[in-house]
Amino acid sequence: MKRIYYSSGSVLTGDYIADAILDLAQVVASRNSTASVDIPVILPDGETGHAKLLISHASPMLAVPEAVMTRISRTWDEDAANDAVRGVRDHIKSLARGGRALPERSPDVSAYIPDFGGL
Repeated sequence: MKRIYYSSGSVLTGDYIADAILDLAQVVASRNSTASVDIPVILPDGETGHAKLLISHASPMLAVPEAVMTRISRTWDEDAANDAVRGVRDHIKSLARGGRALPERSPDVSAYIPDFGGL
């Protein structure tokens, strides 16, 4: 599970959903556009709910892995999560120009390469 921090709040959702939301936010920002998506989330009481996110070019967000409690895994609907990922990915494709595939993000690992001062 990952917690998406957005504006002045946050939501807890599945890893793939959070990754898709960040990809959508990147496309929306590059196109100076907006998008609205409905995703399954884990509510504070551990039950499954839904959140509607309005994403714009001026909406910074961050997704952070979060430990999952046992009771959450029993209420999480994997089919709904997969549908949400497909829906977000379809939204990304609809924003792509001319139907061209968007480039995959490569992780920036430069921060993890140690500098030993020329040793």
